[in-house]
Amino acid sequence: MPYNKPNELPQGVRNVLPKAAQDIWRRSFNKGWAAAQKQGKRGKERDTQARQWGWQAVKAAGYAKDEKTGKWKMSKTAKKGVKAAAERSGQEGVSLYFPPKPQGRHETAGGQET
Repeated sequence: MPYNKPNELPQGVRNVLPKAAQDIWRRSFNKGWAAAQKQGKRGKERDTQARQWGWQAVKAAGYAKDEKTGKWKMSKTAKKGVKAAAERSGQEGVSLYFPPKPQGRHETAGGQET
């Protein structure tokens, strides 16, 4: 089911992602959930797609898992990109949110594959 608040996230997400990455995961999960619902997916299949979207977005935003601790943090390369973007824009911080592109074939409501 979609998550409205950060404290509703699964413990496995809250315990390993920084706050900013949790927000990215939550928003992408919710978009993935809605997309799966439009595609007619239900139950575990819908949940799986939504979770994939969440983790893909976290990775696309520049976060990587630290194999020693199991926690995720922004990669050094991504940090440099965010800092450079903030300097160019004159803003304190810049949000990097890239919704993931669906992978594989998807069936439309009319039953046609895209």
